[in-house]
Amino acid sequence: GVEVPSRVGLEVLAAAVDRHWNQSTVVIPACTVLASLAKGPDSPNGSGPSRSARGPPSREASAPWQPAMAGLIRALRARPGDVAVAVSACVALAWTVEKQARPCGTLVADMMSALVMVLRAHQGDADVAEAACFLLSAVAKDAGDQDKEHMMRSGAPLLVVMVLRHYAEQAGDVEPVLRRAVNALRLVLLLADSATAGAVSLAGAPAALRKIQGRFPEGHALHRAAGTALQALTAQ
Repeated sequence: GVEVPSRVGLEVLAAAVDRHWNQSTVVIPACTVLASLAKGPDSPNGSGPSRSARGPPSREASAPWQPAMAGLIRALRARPGDVAVAVSACVALAWTVEKQARPCGTLVADMMSALVMVLRAHQGDADVAEAACFLLSAVAKDAGDQDKEHMMRSGAPLLVVMVLRHYAEQAGDVEPVLRRAVNALRLVLLLADSATAGAVSLAGAPAALRKIQGRFPEGHALHRAAGTALQALTAQ
């Protein structure tokens, strides 16, 4: 069946990244493989449908994915200035968390640290911002108390506000990055305490969200999403 090669593939991938974590020629293909495995119909142990169909994964179901995730996080933190590594690793990690595995132990803290590093290094790169916001959204879904604390303490929510402020003013096709950023902020605000919500407001989130609403017509999905995020912000 498919489950055996998938598990073996994860083990080989994790070993390769562990050995060559600072070589983009290894890391980027590894990201492609991990994303493909994560988006597949079955988990590596053949236990059934993907996370989206079965709800939050158990610790046991998540375990096979942990070494590969740890390796990509290490690669991200080692090469935050490499755009290709930043995009590939964030997307691969996001699909893994979205579909198959909940990062365990300190991995969420390390993941948030890496995310903040790449966003700071590439504030004007739409592809990096979109991938990083995708990753933050994936982590925010089904987040436990410890995960929530790691997200809030990392400063990631404030960097998402910076993304919103920047791209709300940009010309051209910025809809994909705005969609990811608005969704990330909305999910974070559902978890945020009043202090984080206040900091997000002071950073300029309300004005950026209203700018997005003014940019897209009322029936547009982004207009509605920005409105939902505003409601979540004012509810704090």
